[in-house]
Amino acid sequence: MDRAELADFDLIPTPTWIFDLGNYRFWWCNKAAFKFWGVSSVQDMIDKDMTSDSDGTRRRMEQVWEKAATLGESNESWTTYPNGEPKTVYMRHRSVYLGENKSEGILAFISEEVDLGKEPENLLLVDATRYTSVNISIFTPEGLLMRQNPAAADVYGQEAIGTKEGLPLFVRRFHDEHQGMAILEKAKAQENSHGDFMMNTRFGPRKHAVDVRVTRNPLTGEFNYIVTEDDLTERDRMETELRLAKEKAEQSDNAKSQFLANMSHEIRTPMNAIIGLSHLASKTDLNPQQKDYLRKIDVSAKNLLGIINDILDFSKIEAKKMELEKVEFDLNENFETLVNLVGLSAEQKGLELLFNVSPDVPKDLIGDPLRLGQILLNLTSNAVKFTQEGEVIVSTELVEKTDQDVTLEFNVADSGIGLSDEQIGNLFQAFNQADNSNTRKYGGTGLGLTISKELVEMMGGNVSVTSQPGQGSTFTFTAKFGYIENQQASKKVISRDMYSMKVLVVDDSRASRDIMTAMLNHLSFDVYAVGSGLDAVAEIEKAISLGSPYEFIVMDWKMPHMDGLQTAQQIFKNRQSIFLPKIIMVSGQARAAEKEKTDDTPVDLFLQKPVNPSSLFDAIMTSFGQEVVRERPRKRENSENPIKLELAGTRILLCDDNEINRQVGQEILQSAGILVDMAENGKEASDMILKEANTQYYDAILMDIQMPEMDGYEATGVIRSDARFKQLPIIAMTAHAMRSEHNKCLAAGMNDHLTKPVEPDQLFETLAKWIKASTHKTERATDTVLPNPHQHDPNLLPVKMDGIDLEGGLDRLGGNSKLYRELLEIFRRDRSGLVGEIKQALNDNDIENARMLSHSIKGVAGAIAANDIFVASRDLEEALIRGKTEVAPIIDQLEKAYDTVLNAINQLSD
Repeated sequence: MDRAELADFDLIPTPTWIFDLGNYRFWWCNKAAFKFWGVSSVQDMIDKDMTSDSDGTRRRMEQVWEKAATLGESNESWTTYPNGEPKTVYMRHRSVYLGENKSEGILAFISEEVDLGKEPENLLLVDATRYTSVNISIFTPEGLLMRQNPAAADVYGQEAIGTKEGLPLFVRRFHDEHQGMAILEKAKAQENSHGDFMMNTRFGPRKHAVDVRVTRNPLTGEFNYIVTEDDLTERDRMETELRLAKEKAEQSDNAKSQFLANMSHEIRTPMNAIIGLSHLASKTDLNPQQKDYLRKIDVSAKNLLGIINDILDFSKIEAKKMELEKVEFDLNENFETLVNLVGLSAEQKGLELLFNVSPDVPKDLIGDPLRLGQILLNLTSNAVKFTQEGEVIVSTELVEKTDQDVTLEFNVADSGIGLSDEQIGNLFQAFNQADNSNTRKYGGTGLGLTISKELVEMMGGNVSVTSQPGQGSTFTFTAKFGYIENQQASKKVISRDMYSMKVLVVDDSRASRDIMTAMLNHLSFDVYAVGSGLDAVAEIEKAISLGSPYEFIVMDWKMPHMDGLQTAQQIFKNRQSIFLPKIIMVSGQARAAEKEKTDDTPVDLFLQKPVNPSSLFDAIMTSFGQEVVRERPRKRENSENPIKLELAGTRILLCDDNEINRQVGQEILQSAGILVDMAENGKEASDMILKEANTQYYDAILMDIQMPEMDGYEATGVIRSDARFKQLPIIAMTAHAMRSEHNKCLAAGMNDHLTKPVEPDQLFETLAKWIKASTHKTERATDTVLPNPHQHDPNLLPVKMDGIDLEGGLDRLGGNSKLYRELLEIFRRDRSGLVGEIKQALNDNDIENARMLSHSIKGVAGAIAANDIFVASRDLEEALIRGKTEVAPIIDQLEKAYDTVLNAINQLSD
């Protein structure tokens, strides 16, 4: 390109010029560029000295040329200084070759001129700062303000850009000028800075997130400071609110955890007595009915204990940290437990409780039986609660089966009050029931469905409900389990001569008839069903007349017009024995039905509802005199734990402030031939240990936690402080079930942790774990005789004692008269002065001590069945909790009851 070819560019109003990259000088410009550059001729432009420009600009121009040569055009922003004043322009470039030598050159057109004063090198950045809410300011190396965007001007005001009075503006913006000066010095050393600082805004000191970035102008080589700031006031306010909310939530959680811990202690103390005394009672001579009662008490108490464990740790549920077990279990046992827990409630309301388990459902499963039972118990007890008449049906079907697992569907259907769509929407939310009226009428927290929903989802399933007001409800949930194909288990199959035997089902409940018919069909019987006693009599007569009589009948007891017993009598009236069928009477009140049976009522067997295939099969085989073989061997009742033999002769120190806990613990330990010493508090226990010269005298300590004078933690610390007893096993026994309590016990120096109520087998296993075989134990064992179960000895107690329910007390202690008398003696010896202590505490205005004494009396009175003392002490405790101070009438009542009981106990020694 020659200059003569550029004449037409003089007519263009846009400043245009050409730069020679080879010589690093301007080569030409048009007339419009004269004004821009402040020159009067092309020659003045050519003579312009560029040798002082930086290497950075040279490299940038070379990059522009390469881009333009490749793409045909390059668009760039530049800050130039044509008259010593900065001008930021946006230019388009094209690559050209100049003169005969074809040296590289750049043809530049100004497409936009933005007169912003001294600007950073990137026009796009400057343009963007106009619209951002972030404060952006640009300072010179000396800390003088060059420019700020509108956001910064709003915060700091329109300050004089060039002011040099006092400290630089850069420094004065910092509330702490020493901080500002330190950051300025770092910037001068070309170091960036970032942090949160208090800044002097026109609104007062405010906290900003400040970023100082040192940037270099490529044309001038000068360093400027770009300062961006973000106001943290709102963020700090929100953080403060969040922190306060978090603290409040933590306080609430702590209060809840403390409440749950206290409730755990209060609930587990009576549970310890229930399970412990039931265990002791089971060792006595009992008739079959009493054994059955105790078994159901034990099952119910343990199931309740398992549920309490989850409820007490509700924070674990909220945090989704609950873990499921994976153990082998028998599904039938879940249904048996369910009958024990809700069967009585259904029976009392006259409801039919029915189970319908599909034959293809595996019974040997792998999963968490306690959690499954918890879900079934919640849904079934709710169904019974909200149903006034009719039936509750629990059914199970197989949804899917693979090589590894099965998906089962459970349905709990009732004929109760039903739910509207709005009420269904309120279900499965913590502490919500269908509506407030239900809460008032039926009670409950509404927490059970929330827990059940989460448990179902943890089992890989989901839960739903279908219902209409007045038409009952059906709750459905699915769950996934592992299963065991037990090829060796004997199956319950009828003998060949019983195949196609004619069976008549008689029940006024259609659902019950359908379920019973399905079970019998599965057993290969020929089944027909009718809905009333009258229809049954007619059907029996008809079958006999046709020469095809029924061979046995499965009949409900409670039916309208003619009940099952009346129907049985009518069927057998004037009939020859050759045509008389076997009759199995089924009822939710089977024992009551059996008592109603007269000698002329031909019923072969009474069967308790709900009926499952196993119990029905056993009943049929028994009624026909066939041998019943169980599907799997049952554990022997009253079988002794072999670990007990290993512990015989050991000596344990049992430390507990509760008399009943000490007595129950002593009985359980002595049943294994263990020698037991007892202490009532941590101080007494630690003194007994430290004063014992023989460091191997005690094999272990069972230590309660919450005790007066010295608790279990402090007592453990005292014992461990003596190096002789560093290895002595100390095992905590506490009603606190939370994991944090377990860890706290270990941290205090204890070896292990048992949760009350303590299972005897678990107690023995834990002791065996920590007690090592020793010579002195063997020596003691040779003289130790395992005690026999206690027998009721009427010579130890009179027939009647004033103020004491002897019969109830003996029942509670399994008929153990010796133990009962010991408890009465303990009461007279240790508790006779408690009423006087209560009066003194009230005179001293020590309400809390009076309440604790009342609580102590209540616990002991309940143990010895001193019912009048129990009622009076309970009323006194409740009054003191409510803040009442006028309690003299209650104390008088308590004192009179006390005198009566103490006089009765004194007569035992006369």
